Amino acid sequence: TPPEQIRSERPAPAVDVYGLGAVLYECLTGRPPARAATPFDTLLRTLHERPVLPIAFNPRVPRELEAVCLRCLEKEPHGRYDSAASLADDLERWLRGEPVHVPVVDAAGRTWRWSEPEQGPRGLPAHNRPRLGRGNRRASAEEG
Repeated sequence: TPPEQIRSERPAPAVDVYGLGAVLYECLTGRPPARAATPFDTLLRTLHERPVLPIAFNPRVPRELEAVCLRCLEKEPHGRYDSAASLADDLERWLRGEPVHVPVVDAAGRTWRWSEPEQGPRGLPAHNRPRLGRGNRRASAEEG
């Protein structure tokens, strides 16, 4: 549940972006972005605490994908992607090995981006990145 819904504010498209970010977070880490002993404590965490960096649970999470995910989970709606289409655009950029439109932060809190867009996570070529989203476009392009 996004913070603005917990505060009973009027929903906007940013609610959906938060929800997509929560799903992406769970796909990357195997757990929800906020977890506590009780539902009430989970709501408090959602309101007041940033999610633990996905890389803390899964060291193989690419930093750019982590940054996209965390932008979706910003506490305030204006800090998130404007729409699900904007989020999809950044995910597609990441899949193509292009820089995303959100600053990437390393473990020390420094902002950085991939110096070579053709290099994927941990120096793997971009074509070795896991595929997300709307199916395997490369395969459908080769078949058609």
